[in-house]
Amino acid sequence: FLIKGLRDENLGVRATAAVVVGKANLRNLSAALRPLLKDSSDFVRASAIFGLAKCGEDVDRSPLASLLLSDPSVRVRSQVAFLLGELGDKSALGLLHEAARISMPRAGTAEMRLLQLQLAEAMVKLGEDDQIATIRAALYPSRPEDLEATALAVQIIGQVKDRGSIDELIYLSARNDEQGHKMPAEVRLGVAAALARMGLKEGGFIADEYAANTFPPIRAQVAFVYGEIGRPESLAKLEEFMADPDPMVRVAAAAGVLKCTAAAGMKLAG
Repeated sequence: FLIKGLRDENLGVRATAAVVVGKANLRNLSAALRPLLKDSSDFVRASAIFGLAKCGEDVDRSPLASLLLSDPSVRVRSQVAFLLGELGDKSALGLLHEAARISMPRAGTAEMRLLQLQLAEAMVKLGEDDQIATIRAALYPSRPEDLEATALAVQIIGQVKDRGSIDELIYLSARNDEQGHKMPAEVRLGVAAALARMGLKEGGFIADEYAANTFPPIRAQVAFVYGEIGRPESLAKLEEFMADPDPMVRVAAAAGVLKCTAAAGMKLAG
């Protein structure tokens, strides 16, 4: 599935597959990443550089700096910030701070807030714990347009394992808005995944609620949650998602299967 994902016509699928290859350190797929260094999409090229670097391959990382500081797309800059945090090279901190000072007058307020959150996440991963306050502040949406930032903040809290936010995450998953509606699926699924990363793996029922959702990105997020939970029953559910008609869901399911099997292997080794 990952090989097919790397060759998929959808740039989001190609980029996601490249990141999965890197995060899972699938060195046997490194050769399949090389062609993506010349991809027409900045998203994909950045993800291919990340994938190769994480697999220990010799690759020029300098394009990541150019993309972070000068790409016209705020979303691309946000993705590059995330990738720099995942690479774990503390020498990137100066670059991240420089990016945080750059003004993009034509960008929307919501997009810029997402970029600031991704920059803060990368800084936390590289050792600047004081940036966690920026991330926690986004857990309190006051307007509907704030919810995308809230969903991202939840995801980041799971990534950096901010245990000080556990109570707030649990509250957020059960919170209703003024009309009595639950938080959006992206937020609730993000909470389930974040808590699972911190050892609280009881959120499978939230993933079950959205497993048959008609929107492919939601199903992909469900697959991600099952992967983070990593229990035998999660693996069985992920195998069903491997046959999903949407390639993004299949890639997410493949990544989840890798996480589940890796977790099982560590338990057996222990």
